[in-house]
Amino acid sequence: MSPLEALLWFRKSPYFRIFYLAVLSLMVAAITMYGIYLGCLSILFSAVLMFALPYWLKERRIKHLALNGAVIFVVAALIFAALFAQSLSGNDPIAVRATGAGNVTLSNATVTPGRGPPGASYTFLANIAVPGGGNPSNYAVWVNLTTVDGVTTPFNMTPVSSDSNLADGKAYNYTVPVGDHIYIFWFFVTVRNGSSTDWFESPWQVGPITAGYGTFYGFSLYYGVFALILPMSLYFILLMLFWWTTRARIERQRLGMATEAETDTGFMCTNCGADVPAAAVKCPKCGAVFEEAPGTVSKSKEPAEESADEKSEADEGGDAKP
Repeated sequence: MSPLEALLWFRKSPYFRIFYLAVLSLMVAAITMYGIYLGCLSILFSAVLMFALPYWLKERRIKHLALNGAVIFVVAALIFAALFAQSLSGNDPIAVRATGAGNVTLSNATVTPGRGPPGASYTFLANIAVPGGGNPSNYAVWVNLTTVDGVTTPFNMTPVSSDSNLADGKAYNYTVPVGDHIYIFWFFVTVRNGSSTDWFESPWQVGPITAGYGTFYGFSLYYGVFALILPMSLYFILLMLFWWTTRARIERQRLGMATEAETDTGFMCTNCGADVPAAAVKCPKCGAVFEEAPGTVSKSKEPAEESADEKSEADEGGDAKP
């Protein structure tokens, strides 16, 4: 079998549909996860992609397109969960930094060890530096430890030494045991200036990593299902509009009001993969009978020819003389 024959065989086999649904699921999952820079456009792009690719492949049957959406929703959620869980749990926390008013700098803020067993103790570390020095009692460093279910616990970090010179930096730490949860942490510094207090915070990090991959996957799957609701809803809205316009076109054809632009686009036989005219009731290649041909126009059963009596009356009328 030549490569071209193999490609044509694959195109007409049921495996082709499985293949393009898998590709669509992967693309939708990737757009949902990495399309943060597209904003709301990622939702629109996912929905249009789910509809446009099968349509281009001659898939026009409404129930098959609806089934495609359900399959893509499930598979894309599973793929999204795998990607997101790996992103959350695959990397150890890195040191972060932040700068506040007066160029007060928080640096080397992290947790050590970055991952380990639940129940062990983990130490949060940070360093602050104040240009020109300052009174250490006017500065405080906090770490916020938050679980993914929204429980936040702030801890006031303590100085590592009694060094009062903040110009060259001062180290703070706090040690606490953590359980089997998914944690997010970030630091913030409070600066007391007379009767007022200013503060600034660092970027957040996932950690310490104490939960297993299964815990991360479960959370990611829950998050992925909600993230996919909007693109899936938009897809089924597009599908409903397609169904409505298709029925409207068929009705115009039945009434003889169709325009030349409304051509027979056809669809794909799901049994053998052959391209089938829209009005076909069975596949011309494999003989499979379709439940409903999307482009079928119901024919009027009114007689097209005049009855014999009407013709006779017309003839008599033609022969009558005034």
